[in-house]
Amino acid sequence: MTGFFLTLAEDSDPYKDSPFAGALTGAQTGIGIVLTVVGVLIIYFAVKMFRGYSFFPEKTAAVVKKDTRIITEAVVTGKHKTVIPDNGSGRRTFMEAEITYTVEGESYKQLIADDGYEEGDKVRIGYEPEDPSEFYVADGGDGAETQTDEEMPETNSKAPIAIMIGVLGLILIAVGIFLVL
Repeated sequence: MTGFFLTLAEDSDPYKDSPFAGALTGAQTGIGIVLTVVGVLIIYFAVKMFRGYSFFPEKTAAVVKKDTRIITEAVVTGKHKTVIPDNGSGRRTFMEAEITYTVEGESYKQLIADDGYEEGDKVRIGYEPEDPSEFYVADGGDGAETQTDEEMPETNSKAPIAIMIGVLGLILIAVGIFLVL
């Protein structure tokens, strides 16, 4: 009877005489190598994406237009309170300053954010000569201070996605190395 159990123990692999015996073991190394290479490539693209590379570049081109705005002074002539409903928390109140400026004898009134202006204060503005009602508040100097491309802070909205893709690449590398070893 003991011989019977020993025979069963020896023949515990029913597929040892199968033509597919050991097929996964041979393919396991190849699959591991492929997963490792794919993982490295995914990490490469994740790093490029994290650094701001765009795989689908914008199809629009920036048109540089000559700045034709004219700097002048406007006078604060009053204040306005604007109340708007707030989602769920009642109302919000905004204070706005009314400014008045004159271009070629025509007077223009505009509302700007109240940054502590008092009536009679002078505010530097720039307006478009073709349409003086289009204006902006100038922050001083001989013209409006604008940021150049070098001064503008860069934001990378793709960073979280790039990190997740990089983690996927690391997982593939780990699985590939596990299969190879």
